[in-house]
Amino acid sequence: RYRMVPIFGADTIQKFSNNVSKMKQLAARDLEDLLQCAPAAFEGLVEEEHNSQILRLLFCLAQWHSLAKLRLHTEQTVMQLEEWTAKLGALAREFLSQTC
Repeated sequence: RYRMVPIFGADTIQKFSNNVSKMKQLAARDLEDLLQCAPAAFEGLVEEEHNSQILRLLFCLAQWHSLAKLRLHTEQTVMQLEEWTAKLGALAREFLSQTC
């Protein structure tokens, strides 16, 4: 399903390989692209109850990642990172208890 995600700009998100799970020697940009395209690739794969939970978890992970990779933090971004870290932990525990 990743292969079906359209490219975005010449230098942003490029076409994925035929089998993403077999990709080796991934660069940080590859992992970031996988995370950014995950909601589109994962949407509708499982029943709705779990689907919405997976999409919430992916959104939270993307938000956390965008804050964590900042090179210069302010008090506000540190507070936001702490909030999103708590949300991510809560969603991960919820996912573990209800889905796995």
